[in-house]
Amino acid sequence: LILQLDDHVTVTNFTPAELLWSFSGGSNLRYTFRALDRSLKIESQSPNWFGQDAFQVSATAPDQSIASVSVSVNIQSVNDRPVLFLDELRIPDISSNTFDLKIYADDVDDPVRSLNWSFTGYSQFTFEWENESERILRIVPQGSNVVESGIFEVTDPHGAAFQKQVTILYSEQNTPPHLVFSGPLTIAEDSVLVLDLRNHVVDSSNVFTELTWEFAASENLDIIYRRSDGTLTIQPKPDWSGEANLAVRVGDPFGETDNATVQVFVSPRNGIFNLTLQDSDNGDIRISFNSELSSRSELRYWRNPAQIEQLGNSNLATQHSFLMTNLLPRQQYFYEIRLRDEQNALTVLLDSLTTGVFRNEQEPKEVTELIVYPNPIKTAKGHSEMIFRNLPETVRRIELYSLVGQKVYEASLSGLESNSYRIDVLANADRLPSGIYVYQVKDENSRVLKQDRIVVIR
Repeated sequence: LILQLDDHVTVTNFTPAELLWSFSGGSNLRYTFRALDRSLKIESQSPNWFGQDAFQVSATAPDQSIASVSVSVNIQSVNDRPVLFLDELRIPDISSNTFDLKIYADDVDDPVRSLNWSFTGYSQFTFEWENESERILRIVPQGSNVVESGIFEVTDPHGAAFQKQVTILYSEQNTPPHLVFSGPLTIAEDSVLVLDLRNHVVDSSNVFTELTWEFAASENLDIIYRRSDGTLTIQPKPDWSGEANLAVRVGDPFGETDNATVQVFVSPRNGIFNLTLQDSDNGDIRISFNSELSSRSELRYWRNPAQIEQLGNSNLATQHSFLMTNLLPRQQYFYEIRLRDEQNALTVLLDSLTTGVFRNEQEPKEVTELIVYPNPIKTAKGHSEMIFRNLPETVRRIELYSLVGQKVYEASLSGLESNSYRIDVLANADRLPSGIYVYQVKDENSRVLKQDRIVVIR
């Protein structure tokens, strides 16, 4: 479902393009927002999920006025047809000619054992059930060294069917599998590499789904093997770079094996740290930060997307500083930092700030409106709390959401005796790892009094 948000909002004094949109809640939903045309795509998080859920949409105008509404979504169930993971079957002369068809099919709605099978177009092979309830099939060749193609069809209990051409090859000898890795694997720090193992093994006697795999990785690597699609996911430990090893072993149904040890290089990722914002007496803001790698830096900032200020430094450096000028007081601005290292790799940080609260990062100067600081929260610099100051008397609840809309923290403020509240970031490390979060301050009717983004860097 795609919504055009311009059709669902009425605003005076501003254009729809000047509004800041945010979305939260709906743990079963995934929503993708396109700022260019203010379109919102809504779909289920899981391909097989259906039911009712709700999420909250908020629009913030440049004058900081906010309108929020809860949207209910009903996703209806559909019957998905089954699928086949099979292109060819190889039958060595020494085999029993039996095949467990359950490993070649999948159905998100029904058990694989409940699927019905049919085989057409073959004259050189006959098919008989070794164990029909378990879907164990025996294929008997009618000659020697036979190759023939036909159709395998699988049908679910509701009548949805899927068919595929399958080539059956009967040979008189088995050849062992052979692993193929052309060289070391390279992964960027804090990223993921997914290997399609079909591209890294050669076996002329057996099909891929008949092979068995074993893996062992160095302690700085996490690996996940998915038999259903034949992929291996490799992910370095957070913030780690260096050299590691991956041991791979593959075996066929007849006991033949091959082994390989693959080097894995995790290249350092460029990152932004020690970011500080400092007010000057004339209302300008000095933004300073460091980069992990020598980089060229660029800063863009704006209150209105139609008027973007841009600053840049073409020299490679690890320390960067820009002066944001011509800022209006007590206004929300968005800023984007862009880094390009010596390899021209791009790193981007997008965040927002409110002018007039960064004279001292730990204790901002006195203001009357609700503020949340420090932002970003950096535990390495001694930050241990997320501080809410000047809370209105009507506040009843504070909630934190991840960028995908999952609620990660909630606190009831009924009976709060002061106008401030603190969240212990260190004590909530499991719920608040490094990342960007959306905080919402709500009244007793769940109306959002204020919301914005806040960054946690551990």
